[in-house]
Amino acid sequence: MRRAQAIQFDAPGELRMVEVEIHPPGKGEVLLRTLATALCNQSEMRSFRGGSREAYGSRYPMLPGEPGHEGVGVVQEVGQSVSDLSVGDIVALTGWGGDPAHRSLLVREAAQVARIHPGSRDPREASILEMYASAYHCVKHGWKERRFENSRVAIIGMGAIGFCSLQCIRLWPVREIVAFDLNSRKLALA
Repeated sequence: MRRAQAIQFDAPGELRMVEVEIHPPGKGEVLLRTLATALCNQSEMRSFRGGSREAYGSRYPMLPGEPGHEGVGVVQEVGQSVSDLSVGDIVALTGWGGDPAHRSLLVREAAQVARIHPGSRDPREASILEMYASAYHCVKHGWKERRFENSRVAIIGMGAIGFCSLQCIRLWPVREIVAFDLNSRKLALA
């Protein structure tokens, strides 16, 4: 069994480093070495301040590595049935599918990470791409299940996820993309 370092929130604003066991990747999973994690303005703020809502920041101690969901890592090992990722690939994490990200090693579902190609750029800067990775996987899975070529696609809400979805959908051969939002500034940006 491998061991990893993780952030442990014991109480609001009180954290420490702990050691955790990391299981080998199972079917459809990958083992990642964390390059960087980002701080979410929602999850980590509640963790530091504490909160009353039923979410991160409302129960302590948190799981080691919580609330980390945004990050970038390098594939160290692939589990059975993983064919679209290889050891050495650099990936951005989505918010789902495995261990929390504030760990030096973590296991995630291969379907819930997105391979990135940073080229000469520092891949750690991609740790903020969680929203893009989530949008990409939603669009990609939608495309696998249905045929969207030459169709009209509507995106409702041009917040961060809507805008990321718009950028992803532009990669496929659609006839038209229609964006909706009550905020005219967001529509102008889209």
